[in-house]
Amino acid sequence: MQPTDLVFSIYFINNPNPEKIYSRMQAEFLKLLHVVKLDELKENSVRHKITLHSFRRFVKTTISDNAGSDYSEWFLGHDHSVYWGKKEPERRKIYLQRCMPSLTILDYTAIDTRSKNIETELRKRDQEINSLLQWKNEIQTLLSNPDKFAKMLTENNK
Repeated sequence: MQPTDLVFSIYFINNPNPEKIYSRMQAEFLKLLHVVKLDELKENSVRHKITLHSFRRFVKTTISDNAGSDYSEWFLGHDHSVYWGKKEPERRKIYLQRCMPSLTILDYTAIDTRSKNIETELRKRDQEINSLLQWKNEIQTLLSNPDKFAKMLTENNK
C-alpha cells in the first residue's frame, strides 16, 4: 500500500488494519448472498458457488468483453498502463454506455407490471379523493345556506 492510498473501514475505527477489511467485506458479501438466496454451496464442498473472487472474475470478463481489456484492468484497480490513458469523462462514458447495461441485472417485466399496478392504484385513489372533495363541497354549500339545508331535510322526511 502507498501512503496516498485510501482505505475506508468504519468497523475498525480505533485500530484500523487494512488486512481485516477483506474479511469484513467477505462476511458482508456472504450476508448479501444469503438475503438474495444465492448462498448455495458447490456440490460436495463447503465452498460457495458465488464468492468475491468469482464475482470479481465475472465483472472483469464482462467489462473486458464490452469495453476492452485495458479498461477492465483499470476498473479493477490494477496498475495502470503507460499506453492507456483515457480521461475521467471518457471512462465514465464507456462505463455508462458499454458496461453498465451488462452489469445491471433487472427483471424489466416485473418492474413494468409493478409500475402499471401502482399507476392503476393511484388512479383509483385520485377518483376517491375527487369524490370525497365533491362531497365535502356539497356539505359546505349546504352548511353555508341553512335555509336550503332545512328545506332539503324536510323534503327528505316526507
